[in-house]
Amino acid sequence: MRVTMRPATVALAVAGVVALCAASPVEAGPKADLPDLSVVSLGYAHNSDCSSISSINSVFQNSGAADAGPFSVRFFIDTHAIRTFFFSGLAAGTLTHTRPFAVSPPQPFTGDHTLSVALDFGNHVVESDETNNTLSSAFTCQ
Repeated sequence: MRVTMRPATVALAVAGVVALCAASPVEAGPKADLPDLSVVSLGYAHNSDCSSISSINSVFQNSGAADAGPFSVRFFIDTHAIRTFFFSGLAAGTLTHTRPFAVSPPQPFTGDHTLSVALDFGNHVVESDETNNTLSSAFTCQ
């Protein structure tokens, strides 16, 4: 098992299965009465040639003091959008997730790539912290 620690980020990789978690502190201040959507984790699995990238999913939360209205969650490989989920809202203090899905990139798909998730894509929800809505993980295909 390889464990890498960075400030506010922990990455775990076991046999091609990756789970990436990010911490997101709740800040007090003038925006404390707003929602705060933040990514908790980004998970996926892939084989060495990346002919299939599976179990792609994300867990996220609203750690703000107010409910969040409608928003989208968009996944990317490199700069290409691969899936978008729509949510009608998320109550303050709650956690939820996207349904796992898979993609089959065009082959050959060699080299270094990045899987990313972006909450509130399009910035429709006014939040106390707009900087914690994304999380990315790098992977290599042979």
